[in-house]
Amino acid sequence: MKMLGYRQRRVSSDSTGYKPYRDRLRSNLRMPTLEPDTLFETAMTAHKRGDLDAARKAYEEVLENDPQHAGAWMNLGVLHRATGASEAALAALRRAEGLAPDHEGILYNLGNALMDSDALDAAIEVYRRALQTAPTFADAYNNLGEAFIRKGDRKAAIAQFRAGLERKSTHTGLLVNLGNALHHEGESDAALSCLSQALEASPNSIAIRRNLGNTLRTLGYLSAAEDMLQGALERAPNDANAQVLLAFCKFAQGEFDAAWDAYVHRWRSDDHEPARHYEAPHWAGQSLAGKRLLIWGEQAVGDELMFATMYDEIANMASDIHVETEFRLLPLFQRSFPQFKIYARRTPPASTLLQQKFDYQIAAGDLGRFLRRTRTDFAASQPYLEADADHRMRFREAYGAQANGRPIIGISWRSGSEHAGVPRSIPLSDLQPLVADNSFMFVNLQYGETDMDLKTMRNMGCAIIDDARVDPLKDMDLAAAQIAAMDLVVSAANTAVHLGGALGIPTWVALSKTPDWRWLAEGMASPWYPNVRLFRQTDIADWRKPVAQIISALRERQGTMPP
Repeated sequence: MKMLGYRQRRVSSDSTGYKPYRDRLRSNLRMPTLEPDTLFETAMTAHKRGDLDAARKAYEEVLENDPQHAGAWMNLGVLHRATGASEAALAALRRAEGLAPDHEGILYNLGNALMDSDALDAAIEVYRRALQTAPTFADAYNNLGEAFIRKGDRKAAIAQFRAGLERKSTHTGLLVNLGNALHHEGESDAALSCLSQALEASPNSIAIRRNLGNTLRTLGYLSAAEDMLQGALERAPNDANAQVLLAFCKFAQGEFDAAWDAYVHRWRSDDHEPARHYEAPHWAGQSLAGKRLLIWGEQAVGDELMFATMYDEIANMASDIHVETEFRLLPLFQRSFPQFKIYARRTPPASTLLQQKFDYQIAAGDLGRFLRRTRTDFAASQPYLEADADHRMRFREAYGAQANGRPIIGISWRSGSEHAGVPRSIPLSDLQPLVADNSFMFVNLQYGETDMDLKTMRNMGCAIIDDARVDPLKDMDLAAAQIAAMDLVVSAANTAVHLGGALGIPTWVALSKTPDWRWLAEGMASPWYPNVRLFRQTDIADWRKPVAQIISALRERQGTMPP
């Protein structure tokens, strides 16, 4: 399940190679070709004021007269990079490096260009060379840390951010990036401290307020997060990223009307997929009597299943509804909504869909703005998904033969959508008290590679069926039939929960202390699915209590499950 997984925004430093680097080249390297002349000054002036075409021509003229002018090569490379000409940027910066191989400005800008090309190892090497020449170069530490982040080595990145702050304790980029990295590592207090220091240094920075607001949000400090994000929006009312984060805060607190109104800004935010483009006007709550409506799905499968809880309601409002959905949901939606015309989502869209004329269109996630503005409105959300009956029966017979009268429980323990600082997957060691109970027959619903996990679970004494025929990453219809054969589903917050909820199977979810917005901040009931029950952590990263509560609830329910 992936629902607008808003990333913490990192701050990368950049350099146009203006006066500080030109002066350092002149004074440290004492190369006469780098002495500023009138034409180079003209190029620099044009570059500073943003007249890149004039600057480029002037730099090129400098180089025609003096091909050994390292400063012109460097600044030309920076200019090419700014205009998206990555190959030309690298070529120019490599020429500059050949002329001045130890100059930190050239190496630093070369590292930035290599980062643009995802040449992370090469970038790391040249950033390190820059720091050997200039050990106090804070920007180089910052971007070296960013390179390690992109390589997935967060601990190495943290070391670089900290090293840079030892040289320049007020460097805003380093403070923000260290705070974000520490947040991902679960060091929440240290993360808040870094981000707060960054805000003190740059109180009007919208990006820092967003980062701090997002950190506060994911730590569960929703009121403080709202205040921070409102502060960002007071300074930049049209900032879509802050609007989306504010929507998450509002959703989590059950303030659905304000949440939906802010959530609509996601189409302009940095981390959302592009909107689909059709010619019809967007539906804004008008009467749909006698109208043709196109609903296009968005985001991941779990999100589409969740938003589709509103489809039955909209079906009673329009005479002709067409739905574009993720291809794996096509057979399920065709069976569950026979009155709709269903299309697999493609880019570009299917020609049969483009040929249609619609009165209105709407993204699936925007339906809530008109149909789910209060908690009471969610009473209309009911199970709607119909699994393939023959597949469901065969699964039930096969699993029942192995269960020997024991309840059949589908289980999934990993989430494919781990958000910043909020682990949603349940360690197997914490699941042991549940899965070691042989009075239940478990069925593996976990997608992805599970061989090692299953071996560990069986060593714990778990009686578990692993049906190799089922792979929800390839065949969601078969996965739905498998879940429909369960007596109950126990899962981390992932797609299995949405399938169980939409099918009407009793589904129990173990949630982190600060879960995704859709599960709200408190309560045991899901607004989206009446058959889904929520078991929440009370302490961050401690799964013992929700697992113990699930075990207790299972024992209470055990006598009521069908043999």
